[in-house]
Amino acid sequence: MSSDCQIETVFRQYFPESTIKPISLEEIPEEPLLDFERKSKQFIDKKDYVPGNFRRLFRISHADLSSTYVVTQTKTYTTIYNDTELLAYLVDISDDSEIQGFGELRYNPFRQDDFFRDKPFVGYTETLEKYRKKGLGTRRLKIMNALSQSLYGLPLHSDVSLIGEAEAVWKGLVRGGVADKLEEIGKNRYFFLTK
Repeated sequence: MSSDCQIETVFRQYFPESTIKPISLEEIPEEPLLDFERKSKQFIDKKDYVPGNFRRLFRISHADLSSTYVVTQTKTYTTIYNDTELLAYLVDISDDSEIQGFGELRYNPFRQDDFFRDKPFVGYTETLEKYRKKGLGTRRLKIMNALSQSLYGLPLHSDVSLIGEAEAVWKGLVRGGVADKLEEIGKNRYFFLTK
């Protein structure tokens, strides 16, 4: 497992615009924490849910005074299939404490089929309507890639079910020279290039 210092160093290499620092559960504002707990409860039996069951907690500070809060956890899905993944949940907060968007980074190091093997990927990403068209979706993907590199030493991949604006953001990253495209199960899949 990477130390906090190693995580900060690798994160800075992939996303030098912002800083990442470990925090305690008490330092996470109420609304992001509620979202993290909501995600923590999903797809598991109610008896298995434990509040605050997060392995690492971070605050990413941005130059515009906004923040991204991140928690990680290992989850064994028990209600849809029996599989274990490493997860990171993200919530973006504006400088005036409003939620701007959400993200989920998924990684299954136990599966060896092509879709999962060595491919941390975007579980979901969403920017709230009020904050769209400001580059937050692109920033969130770059942050998720920096987290993926920091936590797992692997680049972030997209899912294969991209449509509309979600694929447009990835295409922009390809044009910018930081991502590339491959075909997987007959569909487009994108991934960040390694520095």
